[in-house]
Amino acid sequence: KYSGDDDKTGLRLQINSDKVVHDLRLLDIQHRLKKFQVVKDYYTENHIRSNDDHSRIVLRDFLGNINPDGVIDVELNGGRFYIPIEYENIPKSKVRYESIFLKYYINSKIDSVLYVVHEQNVLNKLVNITKNITKNFAPKIFFVLFDELISSPKEVIFKNYFGQKIVLQ
Repeated sequence: KYSGDDDKTGLRLQINSDKVVHDLRLLDIQHRLKKFQVVKDYYTENHIRSNDDHSRIVLRDFLGNINPDGVIDVELNGGRFYIPIEYENIPKSKVRYESIFLKYYINSKIDSVLYVVHEQNVLNKLVNITKNITKNFAPKIFFVLFDELISSPKEVIFKNYFGQKIVLQ
């Protein structure tokens, strides 16, 4: 759903959500991630999908047909990267996850995806799905539990199913 007018009137389009708890937790995630020194910026889904300025056009080109919950701009290992952020608070169907994961894996511009997951059983389900559908790809989806992200004072560790890590400090 959208509210507002297009930029001919000077107003910005804004996405209205009917998932209030999900969106409040995304605000918590955004607030926490922006505290890490390596995170240079955080772009919300609303920012990316509304209006057309240069940064939004670049992000939409990078993402292709994927609509993540957010994207962080990070500086890691001497390089600067965009990394999509996804948050899962309730389980969805296996088919839906397979579709989302495959979109990420076939997008060659995306090196990594960070999934913040609210419950361990949902995280286990996502890890198993990534194992089954990504046998021909190097793993690029990394996971952390929501509580670990929010409570980690100095760093947070996202892990893929091989145990490889992305550490944000």
